Amino acid sequence: MRKDFDLNLMQVFYEVYRQRSITRAADNLNTTQPAISTALKRLKTQLNCELFLREGRGIAATPAAHQLAKEVGPALDTLHSAVENLNEFDPQQRRDFLVYCNEPMLMLLQPLVEKSTQLGNCKIKFEITPHQQDKLLDALTMQKADLAIDYGQVDRASFEVQPYYQDSVHIAIASNHPSIGENFSLEQYFQQHHIGIKARRNQQYAINLFTSTPLQHRKVMVECDSLVAGLVLAASSELVTFIPKSLVENYASKLGLTVLPCPFDTNPVVHKLIWHKRNQHSEANRWLRDTLIELIR
Repeated sequence: MRKDFDLNLMQVFYEVYRQRSITRAADNLNTTQPAISTALKRLKTQLNCELFLREGRGIAATPAAHQLAKEVGPALDTLHSAVENLNEFDPQQRRDFLVYCNEPMLMLLQPLVEKSTQLGNCKIKFEITPHQQDKLLDALTMQKADLAIDYGQVDRASFEVQPYYQDSVHIAIASNHPSIGENFSLEQYFQQHHIGIKARRNQQYAINLFTSTPLQHRKVMVECDSLVAGLVLAASSELVTFIPKSLVENYASKLGLTVLPCPFDTNPVVHKLIWHKRNQHSEANRWLRDTLIELIR
């Protein structure tokens, strides 16, 4: 490497690469767009290769940029973590955390966070996970959120994943349902009219996450993409829906629902904590993870 090579250019490059935007990179680095453009031109000259091309109103990374980011990114993340670890985290100092989570975990955790006396002057805010996992992981990469809670596999090597909450599923009906008693058979299940809850990520019925039993012959009369909307509707009708274990204690009785065992075999779904590896040793991020774990113990 040339002795006069400016390593500061790599930080600019990597931020532009992550954001795919000179404007957002400038905002994150607390500088101006012209300064970012000038830095990229200097880097292009020093490396003697094109890194970004115009694409519509934005920019696209070239193969050379992808290769450079693959090599440089982990080193910059390690450096970021090392600097973070020098600063002790104090929950008595004001700080806001953002956690992406799916609907069951949002409904479980928000009341627990509000009641907690362990947060100091920190605030934990929740936001529903994006429809696509790639957008969720990109948001964590770009530090738009500190942590995520979701189900499913994470295949990117730059993320850490830890099991968080094992959920199961039950049948939910109105407490005054006229035709369903405590002994609810599979035959009766298929005779009823159902609420079909669509999973936001793949638009399949969410109940299929919990069972391998074929349920395609259900009589689905209403479709929605919110568990809570489905529960409210079931409470005021004769329709059948399902309720995760995570919601039973806080919401079943309040909504006027009777909860029954499923008349078919079910599988647990594991919600997982997901964070970027750069935050593996961050005291602040570790505090956030530990706090969320303590809330459900």
